[in-house]
Amino acid sequence: MCKKKETFTLKHLKSYIRWIVGIVGVLVICVYLFLSLPFTQRWLAGKASAILSELLQARVQVSRVQIGFLGRVIVDDLHLWDRQEEPLLSVTRTAAQIDVGELLTSRHIVLNSAQLFGAEARIYREHPDSAYNFQFVLDAFASKDTTRKPLPHVEVHTILVRHTKVSLDHRWMERQEGRFDPHHLSFSGLSIKASLNLLTDDSLDVELDRLAFFEEQSGLSLTEASGRLRRGKASGWQLSTLRVGMPGSLIEAPHLNYHDGRAGGRLSAQLSPRDFAPFFPPLNRMDDVLHIGFQGEVDAQDAQLGQLEVWDSEEAFHLVAKGRVKDYRDSTRSVEADIEKLLITNELARVVEPLVAALDSLAPQRGLARKIPTRLIGKLGRTEMTGHLAMEHLTKGHESVEGDLHMESPLGEIQAKGHYREGRLKAQVSTRQLQAGEILGAFRDSVNALGSITAELKAEGRLQGEGRLPRRGKGTAFQGLCLP
Repeated sequence: MCKKKETFTLKHLKSYIRWIVGIVGVLVICVYLFLSLPFTQRWLAGKASAILSELLQARVQVSRVQIGFLGRVIVDDLHLWDRQEEPLLSVTRTAAQIDVGELLTSRHIVLNSAQLFGAEARIYREHPDSAYNFQFVLDAFASKDTTRKPLPHVEVHTILVRHTKVSLDHRWMERQEGRFDPHHLSFSGLSIKASLNLLTDDSLDVELDRLAFFEEQSGLSLTEASGRLRRGKASGWQLSTLRVGMPGSLIEAPHLNYHDGRAGGRLSAQLSPRDFAPFFPPLNRMDDVLHIGFQGEVDAQDAQLGQLEVWDSEEAFHLVAKGRVKDYRDSTRSVEADIEKLLITNELARVVEPLVAALDSLAPQRGLARKIPTRLIGKLGRTEMTGHLAMEHLTKGHESVEGDLHMESPLGEIQAKGHYREGRLKAQVSTRQLQAGEILGAFRDSVNALGSITAELKAEGRLQGEGRLPRRGKGTAFQGLCLP
């Protein structure tokens, strides 16, 4: 009797697939268990140390390397010494998770995460002509191919840096203790959270969620920084949602852009002078907070200041101004500025007095406190000013300047205006109830006996010589002076 021949059916196919998946699963588990063994991790660390040492021609030490599922790699206790056998970099833990599927299918480099914990980098230069101690690392990884190749598509979804310290030392430079010294820096508590959304040959998209650090020598502190930087062929550079914070200060810019040689945007700031004392120590004596609002744009020819507003928390002063510079790269440039409002109160003298005293203590021989009229500011009371200034054709022999100023305070009122064209000067100054005695008393210990002055002065004349604006040592002839 004949035996019936078996045929290959779908049931057999499913059985084979189950066997293949099972065998692969077992192999993966075995590999994972093997890589999880301390012996294997130490062996990988030794191999990594040897390869990096040979590549960099410097001492490298790695304690442990862990390779996990889904392309995750962890390196513990990485230490790198420079060519002079001084510590260059030490990292407690660094980790990355590579999207293997994306790499195999599209050849895009995609990291789901890149993390750095407990790192310390020591950067220095011995003398001005020497390279930085990390230059050999850049040289080792630099491509020997001089032809330019397009950048690969790169994405890093999460970049995380915690508990990191970075120091910079120009060893031939003398230290400046107690202030910010760009030649000797030590940043501690460095914290970064960011993402590289896109990096290609012609596009960039970086989002910074947090940046913070503390500079140990000067006391400079950055408590927060965030923003998004994008670049594209059609849109140019764009910086949005910028936010920079210090202990008492905050700077915000909703949108800044640069494209085809044109830049512009808006910015607002709340600045505490104490936060900037590391750059200029006398600012540590000022408690007032400065507020700034700015809007403008600039291109290859013109600069436009849409509005500048500055005021302080003590209501000591308030400035609102705008301006424009046309053809600023040309010798025939023109400048126009408007002071829409300048308010000064008695509080300004109290606000700036600690700063003036500090400046005078730094340079007593210059008598800075005597040169800055804080006493006059205190006597003026609530003073309001408006003004306009325009300058055109600023070339030799062809200057044109026009301006006017109006000031009103409890000590009187001053109105001044004038213009200068083609070597001819015409000006007019009028005062109403100007308390000359009080004003002069701000510069002398005894108050001058002068009372109030109401007058109108007019002057007109032509400059001698080449017809240029007055310079030191140049004479000027005037005619038509009158006092009503």
